[in-house]
Amino acid sequence: NDLILYCNIKYYKYRSPGVGGSSPEEPIRRSISELMGEAPGERPHLCLECGKTFRLISSLKKHLRIHTGEKPYPCTVCGRRFRESGALKTHLRIHTGEKPYSCSDCGTQFRHLDGLRKHRRTHTGEKPYVCSVCGKRLSRLQHLKHHQRIHTGERPCCCPLCHRGFKDPASLRKHLRGHVDLQPFFPVCTVF
Repeated sequence: NDLILYCNIKYYKYRSPGVGGSSPEEPIRRSISELMGEAPGERPHLCLECGKTFRLISSLKKHLRIHTGEKPYPCTVCGRRFRESGALKTHLRIHTGEKPYSCSDCGTQFRHLDGLRKHRRTHTGEKPYVCSVCGKRLSRLQHLKHHQRIHTGERPCCCPLCHRGFKDPASLRKHLRGHVDLQPFFPVCTVF
């Protein structure tokens, strides 16, 4: 808190253009580096809202959108808005169908690099997620969360017809197929 207060004072003291440095940020950059004992230029840009520091002023400006809620990049197709241009670019792949990442083993294509990374585990056998109760290893965090419901007894997916609970959406969907009074397109639990 003392550091943030000090930075606020420095900021407002040197806020006028041309005072104390080549830019309004210069006094802040210098004072934070001095206070933190860092070499100038390491992570001199401080978010006064949460205390996180950044190497580049542009990174701080992007970060500030988290606090302000600003989303200046709208999708021209569906209107959804994004904080960063890169997130918009990735989102547009939903509309274009573009899948730029492909598995070198089987050729399966993905919109996101993270999807490819998760998929690669099917080929490598990597299981980085471990159940703290029984030690079972799983390839995906979501699979671990579903597995842990065995131990907790949690059943968050509820049948809207008979109110029976299920630990995951797949089990609920299987159960719903057994209902003769089920109407087509009945909404199904989306908890994953």
